[in-house]
Amino acid sequence: MNAEEYIKLQEAIITHAKESWGGDYKKANKCFKTYTRRICELINAEGINIVYDLLKSDNLAIVSVGAYFLLPINSKVALEAYKKVLGAKHDGIASNAKIALNEWKKGRLSFPLLKDGKIIYTAKDVYKAKKEF
Repeated sequence: MNAEEYIKLQEAIITHAKESWGGDYKKANKCFKTYTRRICELINAEGINIVYDLLKSDNLAIVSVGAYFLLPINSKVALEAYKKVLGAKHDGIASNAKIALNEWKKGRLSFPLLKDGKIIYTAKDVYKAKKEF
């Protein structure tokens, strides 16, 4: 992925976070679909390292997205990233992280995969099996 594509990915994540909390929900949904698809495409093409790259961001919305995609693959690293996010000054980002972690603990969190050009959501075991490299 080139720098321009990475910037567009980051912008979609940031816009989704901003618009999800007190903004335009249609724009938020569009950004969510955009970045989810792009991350799935990148994982398929380039491997899981893109997710680790997201964790290095200074923006906690980006870190939160990276942690979500990484949870079923490397929960230890993902949970450490979520700890940072839980301390976010923006209540919405911290709330989303808390909800995701609660659903993870209950085993109810699903994860996106790209299959036949469509995003499908799967259980963590299916996701993990598809993502092991």
